[in-house]
Amino acid sequence: MRILSQSGMSTYSKLYKTFCRNCNSAPQDLFGAKKEFANLERIFIPNNRAQELTSRTENFIEHLSERGNNKLADILTNELGKLHLRIGNYPEAEKFTIQSIKNNYAEQDLIHAAARFSDLEIIYKNLGDRKGIYQALHDKKSCIKEILSDYDFYKQKFQSIVRPPTTKESLQVQLAYTYTELSKLLLFNKPKDSCKALVKAKEIYDELGKTKESNYYKNRIRWVMSKIRLNEYKARYQNTPPTLKAY
Repeated sequence: MRILSQSGMSTYSKLYKTFCRNCNSAPQDLFGAKKEFANLERIFIPNNRAQELTSRTENFIEHLSERGNNKLADILTNELGKLHLRIGNYPEAEKFTIQSIKNNYAEQDLIHAAARFSDLEIIYKNLGDRKGIYQALHDKKSCIKEILSDYDFYKQKFQSIVRPPTTKESLQVQLAYTYTELSKLLLFNKPKDSCKALVKAKEIYDELGKTKESNYYKNRIRWVMSKIRLNEYKARYQNTPPTLKAY
């Protein structure tokens, strides 16, 4: 959708002011606000107005917080992080995603926090930040383990105006994926820890009764263990520096 108007700037300004006015007049209509913001994205982004939209939204978030409408402020903070991620503005995406995670933890909404850790992983991959990727995965692992320790409690704490909470099984699969990604990062420098992460992933699929996935991890673990034994042999008898080739 494109807006063709002789007063382009004033048209976009008017649209955003209407959005702010609607939010202020009906502060409890979170679904309506989120839907209207999505419509703004469909108007602003194709017309190269992403910076204007994000700047105005950042200011509006401050306004909402000052007025005590923290729920809508948190929703827009979350949407702003995802928007920056979609348009490739990764430093800003990191900033607002981390703030969203802090908001989620303050509300004990760890199911949403787990999703935002996934966003952080994507952000750091695009930035080429291996330490950031590892930290995001480590924090996601801890987050999901906490959710699974008392799923019914965190299911009740899930704050969404559209979607149902992630199922327990889906969270277990996400945890297995997280262990797998950690294993890849640890493979070359800490192969034994990499193997331990794979064992954790396999245990999850064993518990879920997923034979195909479990067998995959069994073979992967055997491969890593064989490389560990080979490296130990070389280090002991051949004075050869340990090496690991890609799987």
